Amino acid sequence: MKAKFTSPESDRRTHRPHLEWEKTEIISIDPEASLTEAAELMKEYQIGDVLVMHEDGHGSLLGILTDRDIAMCIADGANPDRVRVSRVMSRSPVTARSEDDVFTMISLMKRSGVTRLPLLDRRGRLTGVITAKNMIEILTGALFDLTQIGETQHDNEWQKH
Repeated sequence: MKAKFTSPESDRRTHRPHLEWEKTEIISIDPEASLTEAAELMKEYQIGDVLVMHEDGHGSLLGILTDRDIAMCIADGANPDRVRVSRVMSRSPVTARSEDDVFTMISLMKRSGVTRLPLLDRRGRLTGVITAKNMIEILTGALFDLTQIGETQHDNEWQKH
């Protein structure tokens, strides 16, 4: 997921960076799919969870299914070919708003104990997903950019003298 720091008018007052997310492919599964189908999807995309959505094209998020949810169900003796995603998924997952700033998202992840946040627009439609790993990459890039500014300024000051 790529992002860039912006400073919309509303964020300038609080001096809190806002992240403008580029659209990414959202991996989702229908609630009536089997756990086997969900596991195959996770394997194909090398992910540990999948968003559960109706295939209606409206972007309505119903829940989230993790690899741990599948493992617990199988450990309890269930046949993953016969168990529907809707029976095992976590309903009402923790979400963030697409327009939330990076610090709000980090705080939400920390408070909720999650490493992945589905992003919703003002109408409640899914627009993307941000992970803790994405956050680290974004913030590391921003900090590197900041060090470059400092080095350039230092070089410019030396050239003046």
